Amino acid sequence: MSRLVFALLILLAASQSQAAIKLYGEARLGAGGVRHSDLDFYPQFGSFSAGVFVFENIGIEGFIDTSIASFEKDGFDLEVAESSGAALRLQSPSQLGGLAAYVLLGYVNFNVHQTASGIFDARTVKTSFNGVRVGIGVHQRLKSVNGLIFGVEYRNDFADSGVTVDGLSIGLRYEMP
Repeated sequence: MSRLVFALLILLAASQSQAAIKLYGEARLGAGGVRHSDLDFYPQFGSFSAGVFVFENIGIEGFIDTSIASFEKDGFDLEVAESSGAALRLQSPSQLGGLAAYVLLGYVNFNVHQTASGIFDARTVKTSFNGVRVGIGVHQRLKSVNGLIFGVEYRNDFADSGVTVDGLSIGLRYEMP
């Protein structure tokens, strides 16, 4: 994973010489769904991403998610403790006063922590997964601050493991003018 982040940073630094380069950063809050062993959990998460548009409406970004709150069900407490990765952002041109849609396609590494709360045996299982992240979203440019954008996003992390992880979030993004 560190190689992927390092490669992204090199790409960002090298692309600074391009005239059309636009940097952006985004913060999100959301709730996810984690399904395994016929149980559904709904932990909450926070997310931060930073990226660069290398062409008009085509960007490359890195992201980090962290757990805000776990979810308890049937004697198990579960959280997606952290996620990180990189993605390609394909975005539509802005329409109707700043409304646009986008798709994210990328790689994700995520860690799931599950704690069993038994009387004699309270233990935590920590498992890491690698896979593909796909996200779709819409965002609206805010007129009050130039470069500030409000958005809603659905994401799904696919890992060949039998565990399904998805999420719905809202966030604010700032694009450098």
